[in-house]
Amino acid sequence: MQRVKPLLLSGESEVRQVSDFSEIDISSLKQTVVRLYGRARSQVLVWLGPAARIPAEVAILGLADMVLIDEQGGAPKAVGCFGDAMVASLAGQHASIDRSGSGLVVGATDDARSFISGLSRIGLRRILIVDSDDAKAESLAVAMRRRELSVEIEPLSRSYLTQLASEAAIAVNFADVDERDLIEDVSYLNFLLPGGAWLDWTGATRDIGLAEEIQNAGAVVLDVEHLKLKLEQICIAEAQVYSRGSR
Repeated sequence: MQRVKPLLLSGESEVRQVSDFSEIDISSLKQTVVRLYGRARSQVLVWLGPAARIPAEVAILGLADMVLIDEQGGAPKAVGCFGDAMVASLAGQHASIDRSGSGLVVGATDDARSFISGLSRIGLRRILIVDSDDAKAESLAVAMRRRELSVEIEPLSRSYLTQLASEAAIAVNFADVDERDLIEDVSYLNFLLPGGAWLDWTGATRDIGLAEEIQNAGAVVLDVEHLKLKLEQICIAEAQVYSRGSR
């Protein structure tokens, strides 16, 4: 389990870090906010079980960003904040996304699912997914087609990436540094429209020394820390509203 951080917002605040949901006894928690990262975002719905309150967007994506637990013993609630954070961050960075273009997602990860949903929210109607493993890209595309019915979502063969004509209005990277060959192919940015936006969620292009190439390719480089900050701000705001309402 990756980075599961229960953050207690009650008067006697306590911060704990655990490695697995089995270490947390829901019945013992009172007015608690559990902030979720990595694979925990998808595994939490199984941990919560059928009695939890799951908003439609969270249920559709199968992902949550945090869990709110009522001190009165009510059913815990899963909350998703990524979509709102993405829209707010693009607006805050004055990113102009050509909605006639497509979106390109590099890396078929759980976090990519949230971003695909966010691209749909801002009006893109075609999204391509590429991964080092073509089967993973296909699997994610099939899963997301069931969730985003108004969007054309297609896997892109890794071997075709460098041949893709410029059509993407925005591209985001979720691949890690250990997928160096894929990252190097991505750094050409041949798939981006003029003035297209680039976001590196994992920082892999920076970590392997390709950030300058990305910049020189003419992309509008979005600040990933701005998006992550927006995500934390929205999560905190949701938690504060919840905390006040449960008193």
